[in-house]
Amino acid sequence: MPIANMLSITTNPFLSMMIWIVLLLATLYFARKPFHRAVSSLVKIIHNAMRLTATSVLSAEKKLARRNREVLMAAGLQRSCMARNVTLCESLPSASLRDHLCYSIACPSLT
Repeated sequence: MPIANMLSITTNPFLSMMIWIVLLLATLYFARKPFHRAVSSLVKIIHNAMRLTATSVLSAEKKLARRNREVLMAAGLQRSCMARNVTLCESLPSASLRDHLCYSIACPSLT
């Protein structure tokens, strides 16, 4: 059965088309408030999800900045300590004492 036969309300095709247009317009008119509410709800959901994502990204950025600062401070302290130890080791008179002390200072976890 062709679609044209299923959509014909009357025997006159022009009148059937006009009836369908009026029915469609009436349906769209009465459905506009629920549709507007549905679109508004969808926009609110997307808005809240984006706000949550933005808050999470800002929090992660702050944590990463704090962690980077701690790592850089630790690296600077370690470098400063190593430079001080090299100066200390160079000032020792005995080569064997210098080797033993400098190794234990440079690699404390291995001694």
